[in-house]
Amino acid sequence: MQLNEITFMKISKREIIRNCNFFERMSSGDDLSLNREKLIELLASSTTARPPVGRESRKLLHSMQSNKWEYRRRPHRGVFGDSHRSPDQSLHATLSIKNRTYHLKFRSSMGRLEIFEIT
Repeated sequence: MQLNEITFMKISKREIIRNCNFFERMSSGDDLSLNREKLIELLASSTTARPPVGRESRKLLHSMQSNKWEYRRRPHRGVFGDSHRSPDQSLHATLSIKNRTYHLKFRSSMGRLEIFEIT
């Protein structure tokens, strides 16, 4: 799905990008180059997925359009856990909107990256 195709959802790519503050934490060898435009495209293509991914993708896009957000970490596999959990070994990116952090978990399907879970 191209970015100009998400207009049916009343979403403005320009507004989403303008609201983005890119903040890259320490990188690891697993990082993939996924810029914010590609991240938005992946979210847009996920809006037609089955719930809860489709619903959460739509909510995130609308929230990203109307609020400041940070692209905190490009796709990576977890290297650090904490005292309550081990590192997340699934490929995921991290973004924050209004003091809430989201993990977008990815998998490769037919050679393309897709979001399969948002936590």
